[in-house]
Amino acid sequence: MALAKGSLVMVEYESRAKGGEGTIETTRGAGGAHSARLVAVGEGWVLRGLDTALAGMSVGERRSIEVPPEGAYGARDPKKVRMIPLRKLGEDAEKVTVGDEIDLDGRKGTIRFIGSGRVQVDYNHRHAGKAIVYEMHVVRELTGDAERASAIVDRGMEGIGRGTAAALSGETLEVSIPESLFRAEGLQAAKQSIRRDMFRFVPAVRRLRFVEEHLAAPPKPTATRAEFLAAGASGDAGQARKAPGAAAGLRPPGQYRAP
Repeated sequence: MALAKGSLVMVEYESRAKGGEGTIETTRGAGGAHSARLVAVGEGWVLRGLDTALAGMSVGERRSIEVPPEGAYGARDPKKVRMIPLRKLGEDAEKVTVGDEIDLDGRKGTIRFIGSGRVQVDYNHRHAGKAIVYEMHVVRELTGDAERASAIVDRGMEGIGRGTAAALSGETLEVSIPESLFRAEGLQAAKQSIRRDMFRFVPAVRRLRFVEEHLAAPPKPTATRAEFLAAGASGDAGQARKAPGAAAGLRPPGQYRAP
């Protein structure tokens, strides 16, 4: 059965430019094994041409898909190739080489030529004008509310950090965020993305809570009276006037544990 628009599916894929050898995008990890990625069918989470082809697939199916330029990164536009003074690159003027990707005036471009104090910058996408070939595998469809919710949280936190946990109870989804991520760049944007997708694709969730999880610091070790006095006796002469054991970082008398 073909996948319906809005279906949440886990997919594995690998793409390359037609006629090219290098991989553009892949769900393979550093070890070579695939890690399936969440996609909402027909919702623009992937390239338009790939999205259209995915809607005609079914769970478990594998297919080689060729996406034409207009359904991938678009046709090349000569007007997006500009020649500018090399000095406009500032401190990077002497560092850049042909093929480098730069961010200039809020736009990303690729350097195509350098000479005579000028630099040619191509603001077209590096794969514009190319057909893209995908090797696609629809691994499974997510149907349960809890697994759909958890997958949306994982997608939203991708690139932010690990350690979040999602728990669904009735109409409430609670997302616990570890203290290590409180100041992570992009966290607030990730929360907004999760909120938007959650209420759209998991209608059973009517309330979403983000919980910041704080953990108390472990207690400082305490010494027995004998340990405390022994530590004080081993201190150097310059520390002799301090309370016994203070030089060793132990708690003063009255705060030790029973032997």
